[in-house]
Amino acid sequence: MRIVIIGAGIAGLVFGIRMRRRGHQVTIHERAEGIPLHGNAFMVHGEGLEMLRSLGDTNLLPGQMIDRFIMMRPNGEVIRQLDMDPWQCVKRSDLIRFLVPLFGEDNIHFGSPLSHFNYEEGKAVSAVFEDGRVELGDIFVGADGRLSKVRETIFGETSFSDVEVNEILGLVRDPALISEAPSVFHKYQDGERGLSFGFIPYSSDELIWYIQYDVRLWPTPFETKDDIKQASFGLLQAFPDSVKAVIEKTDFETAYLWKTRDFNPLPRFHESNRVLIGDAAHLALPFTSAGTTNAIYDAQALADCLERHPDLDSAFTHYYQQRIEAVSEHLHWGRQLKHSFLHPKGQSLDALQTPLISKLTGKAESVR
Repeated sequence: MRIVIIGAGIAGLVFGIRMRRRGHQVTIHERAEGIPLHGNAFMVHGEGLEMLRSLGDTNLLPGQMIDRFIMMRPNGEVIRQLDMDPWQCVKRSDLIRFLVPLFGEDNIHFGSPLSHFNYEEGKAVSAVFEDGRVELGDIFVGADGRLSKVRETIFGETSFSDVEVNEILGLVRDPALISEAPSVFHKYQDGERGLSFGFIPYSSDELIWYIQYDVRLWPTPFETKDDIKQASFGLLQAFPDSVKAVIEKTDFETAYLWKTRDFNPLPRFHESNRVLIGDAAHLALPFTSAGTTNAIYDAQALADCLERHPDLDSAFTHYYQQRIEAVSEHLHWGRQLKHSFLHPKGQSLDALQTPLISKLTGKAESVR
């Protein structure tokens, strides 16, 4: 079977590796000019790690195991502490570098954004790319992210939710900041307004930090990295010196702004022989920490369904049925948590729910 994947992100690479190992002819087209290394770091749950271990030696994958969560008020008062099933904090660039050789870089065409499909009797027979390449295929997989061109060919223009929460992300290299609590996810939550700060180690000497904030708190648009720096200090004026120390040690050339948004669950993930995985199929807000794990689950589920059901429509329908409950639940959780985040007054911070990914099903669970 000839499989053409659009997008060399995590979902596309994991699916491509699975299908090549099952004897299929697989190529990937990626719009970026090289290996897509944008993005900072994220959390991968134990089941997602097990799936990665089945692909290659994850001892070669840098990252830090996280097994404890501490939520505090801006003054440093501890609100809640949780023991977690182990998650691994991984840099996106490290995971991409881990996956690309397993798939085979020679089979990835970079600088090759999708232009359009050619159809015969409603079925895509080839994909045409802006670099002039034309790929014949039996299956075309949209793994091209939240702004998916493949999704657009199936459903038209996507109606995204309004951007109500922005997230600033940065990286810091400083062993001293990590040495006291190398496996702890720290989060400071303002109880009066939509504002939080968190940091997570992803190695023995590096951490990722984020600021989530109600867009009304800092409506000035960002045009430069210095704008991001000024906003970070401005938003965190009332936070403790330990937080400001993290910001002060940041190289803001690595920082970026993420305008968070989602879209409603799709009625299906396919049309004829075109199918969606990862953020192209479903997009949850960052409050759930579920995006990467869901991408890995999607890739595994779609590969398994294609093996069990030789008829494409049946395989794609089973794939949708297998995944839609979990991803819809993450969407629901993300929206609930966003509402709580934007309207904290009158809520007890120590009663806020923290969603985690259940080990076996990928469903969101609340842990108090």
